[in-house]
Amino acid sequence: MDAETLALINRIVEPRLWTLLLTILRIAPTVLLVPALGGMRIPQLVRVGVVFILATAMMPSELVAAPGSLLEAAPAMASQLLFGVLVGLVISAVFEAMRMAGSLADVSLGRGSFGAVDPLGGGGPAGTFSLLYSLFFLAVFTALAGHTIIVHAMHESWVWFGPGEVLGGDSLAAVAEIAIDMTGAAIAAAVAIALPAFVAAALVDFSLGWLNRSMPSLPSMFLAMPLRALVGWLVVAATLLAAATWMFDELLTSMDHLRAVFARP
Repeated sequence: MDAETLALINRIVEPRLWTLLLTILRIAPTVLLVPALGGMRIPQLVRVGVVFILATAMMPSELVAAPGSLLEAAPAMASQLLFGVLVGLVISAVFEAMRMAGSLADVSLGRGSFGAVDPLGGGGPAGTFSLLYSLFFLAVFTALAGHTIIVHAMHESWVWFGPGEVLGGDSLAAVAEIAIDMTGAAIAAAVAIALPAFVAAALVDFSLGWLNRSMPSLPSMFLAMPLRALVGWLVVAATLLAAATWMFDELLTSMDHLRAVFARP
């Protein structure tokens, strides 16, 4: 094989390999951060396979010329990785908000961990409502085709932010603002979702305290736990579906916000 043929092959292959590498750097953080795509709990070999399959399927048709050195490649690689982390954080924030809401409900209603492992929260011990909120939202997310929305958004993101582009100062500021906003929104949403459980627990305690003062012989200590459990389950059953659909709508709104930030003029 002569030198001209090798040079021709390099000109054909190098842009494709470089574009595939940039695609992997963009997709990998989202697969690792989003529980609906597997998260950190699935085996490493499976994660690598999912990332490679998605990257191959979603690699843009517009190829990028390979840089001449690693120093020239570093800005583009870092930009794609940072963009993937941002998308992953935006999506995973809603899952974390539901898990936090369940944890707050567990605390307010006096329910701790019962030995179960939370598959969406890093594999640590999970409380009753924390596990219920996480798994129920995952079921709603899947039923509403949330995974296909994520894949479509990642494919569409090449229009927002091309494979060869580099994040500038304004884009970095916008990225930091979105990350901060999503963190605050996740905490606020968790508190709002768990608020009915807080109110229910306070009403049970207040009612039992008032009855205990009126009827000292009433065994309020024995009634507190079953009443808390009963009221807690009723409140959670009444609000869980509304909370899950609300957070799904928040996810779509966040993706629109991200799209607007990187929209081309």
